[in-house]
This record gives sequence, C-alpha cells and structure tokens, in this order.
Amino acid sequence: MKGLLLMNCYNMKMYLRQYLILLVIFLVFGVSTGNSFYIMGMSLVVGINISFLTFSFGEAGGYAYLLSGPVTRKAIVQTKYLFQLVGAAFILLCSGVGELFNRLVTGRAEETWLLSIISILGIYFLFMGILVPVTYRYGTEKARIVSIGIIAAPMILVFLGARLMQIPILLEILDRLSWLFTQEQMVFFIVLVIFVASVLIMGVSYLISMRIFEKTEF
Repeated sequence: MKGLLLMNCYNMKMYLRQYLILLVIFLVFGVSTGNSFYIMGMSLVVGINISFLTFSFGEAGGYAYLLSGPVTRKAIVQTKYLFQLVGAAFILLCSGVGELFNRLVTGRAEETWLLSIISILGIYFLFMGILVPVTYRYGTEKARIVSIGIIAAPMILVFLGARLMQIPILLEILDRLSWLFTQEQMVFFIVLVIFVASVLIMGVSYLISMRIFEKTEF
C-alpha cells in the first residue's frame, strides 16, 4: 500500500509546482489583506483537484497494469481513500501556514479560524465522499459534471433556507432555541454535525467504491 501511495504522489509531482505558485499568490494576497481565509479556500480547491489527478493514471490503463501484478483491488481502493486523508492534511497544513503568517504580519488572530477549518474539511470529505465512487463508476469527466451539481447544491439550499425562515412556526422554534443557546454555540453545533456527517459519508463511500471496483472489468 505504501508503494501505491507513493505512486499517487509521483503522478501529481508534475503539477505540484504550479499549484504551489498558486497557493503562494493567495497566501501573499491573504496576508496583505489580513485575511487567512483566502489560502484556506484555495487549498480546498487544490486538494480536490489533486485527488482528481490521481484517477487519470488509472483511467489511462493504470488499473489494468497494477492488477497484473501482486496488487489487490481492495488495496487500490484503500490507497485512494488514504490519499484523501493526505489531501485533508494538505488543506490543514496550508491553512495553518496561512494563519501563522497572518498572525506574524498583522499581529492578530482570526477568531473563527478553527470553526472555518472544520467547515472546510467537512466540505472536502463530503465532496470526495460523493465524487470518488462516482468517478469509479462513470469516469473522471462525468464526475466533474457531478461536482458542478455539488457546488450548486449549497446555493439552492441557502435559497430554500431563506424561504423556510419566513415560516412562522420555524421562526418561533429558532426564537426559543436562542434562549437556550448563544448564536456561536448554535453555529458550532451545526458545523460539527456537518463535519461528523461528512466523515460518515466517507465511510459509506468507501464501501460503495469497493463494491463498484470489485465488479469493474479492465
């Protein structure tokens, strides 16, 4: 499995320089504006793109080549999901570096940084939890179309949420909850629920991907 993980890292090596340049640009821009969220958001985009790149080798005949040797289908899928954890660590590292430079330059810390990074990681796990099995089943190109739908989904939910907020009974429920919890506590609870749900989705995604890959002919 270590060899498969290194193979994925080598496959993205040719793109690493341009991604690092892009991240440095956003890091400088974020520090200059006193906002470390720029590098956080861009690291999410880069992390997702890197994960997509690892599928290109497989679709170009890499899976057939790997399976001709002493490599099991289970090991290939496990490595792919382990690489998603590497992507999450990459996002966390870039975001941490951005926040560190922001503190050194501006002398102040982002109070909502921890909450924001939990949200970003939750989005990443949710995104990849859906896209990995879709990519195994339909290929990279169709998965990119699905990714557009995933991006559009929050916008639709926000629109629907705004409509729901106009319902009197929901306003009454929220008003009562405001007596029990502060706004910060409610936001933290919602973000935590989304993060845990995203991790659980990743677990279900792994089982689905395993089943799809076991039945795929190369």
